[in-house]
Amino acid sequence: EGYDISYAWPVTSGNDSSTGAASPDAMETFKARSLFEGEQEASENTDRVLDFNHLKALVLDTSVLAKTGKMEELLAYFIENENMAWNTCVFVMDDASGIFEKDMGLGKSLGIYLEELVQSRDDRKEKAITTIKDLIDQYAQQQGTALIPQLSVKDGKPVITAYRVYSAMHDHGTVSAKDAWMADLLMGNARYVSLTLEDGTYITVNHIRIERSIAPAQDGNNGRTPVETMEIRGNLEISGSTVMSAKDRQKLRGYAQEQIQTMLNDFCAKQREQNKVDITDSFQKLAGYDRTLWELYRNNPEAYGKKLHTDIRFSLKLLTA
Repeated sequence: EGYDISYAWPVTSGNDSSTGAASPDAMETFKARSLFEGEQEASENTDRVLDFNHLKALVLDTSVLAKTGKMEELLAYFIENENMAWNTCVFVMDDASGIFEKDMGLGKSLGIYLEELVQSRDDRKEKAITTIKDLIDQYAQQQGTALIPQLSVKDGKPVITAYRVYSAMHDHGTVSAKDAWMADLLMGNARYVSLTLEDGTYITVNHIRIERSIAPAQDGNNGRTPVETMEIRGNLEISGSTVMSAKDRQKLRGYAQEQIQTMLNDFCAKQREQNKVDITDSFQKLAGYDRTLWELYRNNPEAYGKKLHTDIRFSLKLLTA
C-alpha cells in the first residue's frame, strides 16, 4: 500500500552548530506511495532534502518479499535512480509498519541502529550482510542465495530473531538465528564459528577452508541429480577455562568433528526437503564443475535447489595449548 519513510537529522546544542555538543538525532516518519513521492514531499513541505545516498536500512514486509513482481518493481526503482544507495542493508519483518509507529528510545536513528546491528557481528564476513546490491544481482542473474535478517521487537527494541532465505528472487522460508551460523559457514560467509557442544564444552573454529566439487549422482536418474561434496577444515580452539590432558583434547577433537559434521549434513537435508533451497549457494559455481548439469539447470535454479544433495566432511586441526 506504500512506504513508511523514516528520516533523521542531527540536532546540536548552542548557537554555533559546528561546536555544539551532539544530542540524539531528531526523527520524523511519514507515509508515501513511492520513494520518489516521499522525496518530493520532504523537499516541498520541509526545509530538508532526503538524500537516498545515505539510506541505511530498508525494512520489507514479509508479504512483499513473497511477491516476486513487487520485489522486481522495487529493485528496478533502485536501478533506475542514480541517487539510491545500493549498500543499504535489507531487513524483513512481519507487519513492518509497526517498527516505525513509535519512538523506541534508541538514542539514534532507526536506520543507523539497524545498520550497526548487522555490522557488529565480527564472526561473519562483510559480504554476509545482505544489501540492495545483493538483491539487484539476484534480479539481474536470477540466481544466488542470501540471508535477510528478520526483525521483531523485544523489550521495546528491534532484534534479529531469524533469517529469511531468499534465493533466485524467491522466498524460501526461515533459518533460526540459532542455526544461521551453519548457513553462513556453508555459504563461505563465516570468519569463525563459536558454539557449545552437547557435552557443554565451548569451542571456536577459525581459519576455515572450504573445498567443494559438484557432479551428477550415479543413481540411474540419467545424471540429473546433482551431488555436492564439501570438505570443510578449520582450527579448533577450546575455551581457555577448560583444562584437559592431551589425550582428552584429541578425544574432544573427534567428538566435535563428528557432531558438527552431523549437524551440517542434517541442516542441508532439512533445507532441501522443507525449504527447497540451495543453502550452500553452489548454483553460481556449477558451471565451473560440471557443464552438463549447468546446461540442464541453467534456466531453472529452483529445480536445482530441490534436487541437490550435499555431502559434508568436516575436519579439525587441534591447536596446541
